Amino acid sequence: MATATLSPDLWRLRSYRLRKRRERRPDDPTSVLLWAERHRRIDSQPFTLARFEPLRALYEDQHPHIIVIKPAQRGVSEWAINYTTFALDRGADIWTDGAKDGLNVGYVFPTREALGDFSKERISGLMQESTHLAGLFSGDDDFNAITFKQVGRSYLYLRGGWSESALLSFAADVLVLDEFDRMDAKAVALARRRMNASVVRRELDISTPTIPGRGIHAQYLQSDRQVYEQDCVQCGAWVSFDFFRDVRVDGRLYDDWRRWPAELIRASDVTLHCPSCLTAWDDAERCKPGRWRADAPEVKGLRGYWIPWWPFPVCALTLLAVTAVSQDPSEIEELYRSDLGLPYESGGSRITREMLANLSHELDGGLLPEMAWRNTTMGVDVGSRFHYRVSSLGTDGHRYVRAMGSVASWDDVDALMTTYRVRLCVVDSMPEMHGAAGFVARHKGKAMTANYPTSNALKGVMYTPAEPSKALTDGRVQINRTMAMDAVSAAVATAAERWPAAIHNDLEVIEHMTAPVRVTTLDATGQLRADWVHTKPDHLFHCHVYDLVAQRLIPADAASAASPPSRDSYHADRRRVL
Repeated sequence: MATATLSPDLWRLRSYRLRKRRERRPDDPTSVLLWAERHRRIDSQPFTLARFEPLRALYEDQHPHIIVIKPAQRGVSEWAINYTTFALDRGADIWTDGAKDGLNVGYVFPTREALGDFSKERISGLMQESTHLAGLFSGDDDFNAITFKQVGRSYLYLRGGWSESALLSFAADVLVLDEFDRMDAKAVALARRRMNASVVRRELDISTPTIPGRGIHAQYLQSDRQVYEQDCVQCGAWVSFDFFRDVRVDGRLYDDWRRWPAELIRASDVTLHCPSCLTAWDDAERCKPGRWRADAPEVKGLRGYWIPWWPFPVCALTLLAVTAVSQDPSEIEELYRSDLGLPYESGGSRITREMLANLSHELDGGLLPEMAWRNTTMGVDVGSRFHYRVSSLGTDGHRYVRAMGSVASWDDVDALMTTYRVRLCVVDSMPEMHGAAGFVARHKGKAMTANYPTSNALKGVMYTPAEPSKALTDGRVQINRTMAMDAVSAAVATAAERWPAAIHNDLEVIEHMTAPVRVTTLDATGQLRADWVHTKPDHLFHCHVYDLVAQRLIPADAASAASPPSRDSYHADRRRVL
């Protein structure tokens, strides 16, 4: 009886909703990917992810808030367009079960030019791709202005993120913030308030990164941090690639080819190598399907993807290597941000070259003194090469850094143990778990492996186990990454150690020690969290971390043990071993 009192307008609305529900077909697309494959045409061909396989997870992800760090030209902007158009066409049916007839979608751009191009070119292009899309975007041209369009039962608001005024006049169910890092922070905050009354509340934040710990990178650090991995056909390990570690030119590591002229690199063989077994991957292996793994699976409220740079046919390894040796700072900046999708430079806290130079001011001529050494420790960071740092306590009570560099094999690391009469060595357990375990077994009582657990595993503790006897018995130690890196930074800043000038002036040492940047972000609970991010290779910095932990775990019965330097170690001290 109550329904008889409905007004004619409400009757029409109810009838319309019921009719639309009856009209739904079982095969109507229910995901962005299925929708795009049915309705989109790229260069007159049906839409496919054949060249963009890593994006499949994004297309199928139903999480309400997704952030994406991206290199340029990796298909992410096309995904955002598909997501937007799917929301306009099917979002009300899928996300509200037909409770709403349509959705309001806000698409925010950093510049007027980007907004205009999207409205005039991309929307016009969509209308030419299929009959379905042409029907969606048809309408009165006077009603469909550049910044506002009716799309079927939904409305698209195109707005600018360069000011607040453009974001005051619309309500949104779905919000897309394109090139997030280039938007005014106040405008972003205001744009998000446009969804306050929505029961849908879906948001995409996408951007190439700018500086570590800011913008999209800060968002990613707060998310579940999805990382893309592929399995190696040779060793079976699931790996993710680092350009500076894993790209080789004529089989040579970055440390070797980084100063080669561009013309030599163009004439060379540039290959990508598995970081676990060092096998070279061809283009087919590089572009094969992989998987996404969450580094912080405990975070549920924010889904974060860091789009990889390598598994796309458009990735040209030789061109990237040529750019990497450029002397143009702008080219290097774009290599990191646009080509590799990595944040570059920062206003955060870091070790400086001036701090390093201060470490030898107490040394006569910048040279190590001749004295007996005790409590010699070593830290080893394992990768395509084995970076190491050796330090000892002198008879004057000061700790001296005696060598920093890299060697090619476990045999060379064994030789360092003998040459420097190392009392305790802490070595990175990854990625060569078996090699590291074998090293510890060969030097039982004098070596242990180390790893960085998740940020929540060690709170208020730099490492565990804290008792030297327990750590040596276990043969392994877990290290609080942030606390230990803070300790390294403090040791350098206060000149707590003495370094020979030949070491702190070395270009590789300078690059690695100044690479990590300390940033502060908000975690998933809204609490401030400190973290160290790197902008360049930083293996020697982590050697310092491992060496520092070794110093603190050296057994008490060795504290008074002192010995004169061996002939080999004396000569090694007088020249930096690389």
